[in-house]
Amino acid sequence: MERDQLFQRIADRLGRPMPAAPPTREVRGVSETYANAPYGADTGTVDRVTRFASELDALGGHATIVDTPAAASQALKNLLDELTPDTIITWERQDFADFDLEWLWDDRHARSWVAENPKTEEASLADAAERADIGVTLTDAAIANTGTLVLWTTPQHARSVSLLPTAHIAIVRESQIVDRMGEALAKVTALAHGDVPSSVHFITGPSRSSDIENDLSIGVHGPAALYAILCRGC
Repeated sequence: MERDQLFQRIADRLGRPMPAAPPTREVRGVSETYANAPYGADTGTVDRVTRFASELDALGGHATIVDTPAAASQALKNLLDELTPDTIITWERQDFADFDLEWLWDDRHARSWVAENPKTEEASLADAAERADIGVTLTDAAIANTGTLVLWTTPQHARSVSLLPTAHIAIVRESQIVDRMGEALAKVTALAHGDVPSSVHFITGPSRSSDIENDLSIGVHGPAALYAILCRGC
């Protein structure tokens, strides 16, 4: 059956005339009210860092707020002391240069994802990520009103590091936190054509899923625990 015949048949069944042209779409994107006041018209000024932290905590994640890159490094060290992981995998080592984390690889023997590795090494790293206790990443954006991390995939930023380990730790710069999802997506559309990521991941709390009987399971489709270290002024 041709498409027009199918649509005509549906219109006849509904007792409606067949549209001669597609309906016009006068509004695109979110409403102006939400765009201008994503936390509510009466909320006033919102501190994005504390808002993100409270939203993440409400989702079962864990947020730590620090004031300097050095404090972020110490917070990560304290967290690893608490979690006592045997294996750690990270994004490419040089990406963390602002946070003085050399100890993470030198002393804790974390394994860094290196984009220039041959395919055989990539397979080895993917296997290492699957077996890792902890995956450590940065972020490309974070959404304050939902407590969502935004990571896009590049050769240096493999999704395996945030997806496969048992727990995920993300270091978030205050400058990366936006109010709503549309602003995070705008960061992607602003990229040059050759820099567009192969995928964009929105991570809202630890991985969770529920079957038809509403039995909640944690960690089935991703890390069972999510930690964010939020660095003010970064």
